[in-house]
Amino acid sequence: MIGKFVSACVGLAHAAHDNLIGPNWTMFLTKTGALSKTKTGAPRVKETALSADIALEAQALLIKGSQQQRAMASPGFVPSDAISFVQADALMPGKKTTGNSSKRPDLVFMPADPELNLAFAVEAKVLEGHSDCKDLLLGPEGIGCFTRPNDPYETSGVIGLFGYADHASVAQHQAALHSAMTTDTVTGFLSVATAQRSCVWDNVTIARASTLATTKSSGLLCLGVVFGFPSIRQTGATPAKKRATTAKAGTKVPARMTTLTSSATHVGPGTVRPPLAIKRKTP
Repeated sequence: MIGKFVSACVGLAHAAHDNLIGPNWTMFLTKTGALSKTKTGAPRVKETALSADIALEAQALLIKGSQQQRAMASPGFVPSDAISFVQADALMPGKKTTGNSSKRPDLVFMPADPELNLAFAVEAKVLEGHSDCKDLLLGPEGIGCFTRPNDPYETSGVIGLFGYADHASVAQHQAALHSAMTTDTVTGFLSVATAQRSCVWDNVTIARASTLATTKSSGLLCLGVVFGFPSIRQTGATPAKKRATTAKAGTKVPARMTTLTSSATHVGPGTVRPPLAIKRKTP
């Protein structure tokens, strides 16, 4: 059951990714929050933005429904292993953390049947340098979120590692991930294998390269996939500005005058003070 569910999740992620980099890529780049400023080099596409819009595209596909669901004779029937929703940067409070300190996987795929207690959680990283797979995906903020001894992310036995890279370097990074898993001594992996694996979404079979391995200590099955994008660095682009919430430096904001009228008040026996118009400055 978990294998079929994860396969559907990865298939949905690929379909959502294909929609994002196709007709919606230009619009995505203009969104506030899509690009980050860097001290050196061109602005870079943010991991959080890519994950958020993959989840957005996935939700649109889920609302549309798969061919299998649309062809069901009984209206409203959903297969038990179907995907209910996809959420990016999901707050997942646990026994030891809550609120802003909660665990926050970059992507979470949830099933239609909550009784199955299935969830496919993913940590994602933007990959540029040759060692990014080792340092980021296999680092403490990558797979370490699932394998750390203190309050690790909950899993159903399978975890996802998604890399976001330029189209031209996808194969290079997928090979680097395989090599890093093979030689890793921190987590330790068994049976590392990279191959073209088929996943199905909406009756369309997608064959993409992925790296599959099992962690030595916890026995978690780890699925690593590198997704390609037109360009991680946007030469000549500038990040969209956030909406201003304060006045620019050196600009004096004129105070508004608010008039409050008091009711008539008695000052002494037989004396009545007329209503007062009180002017106050409102910042």
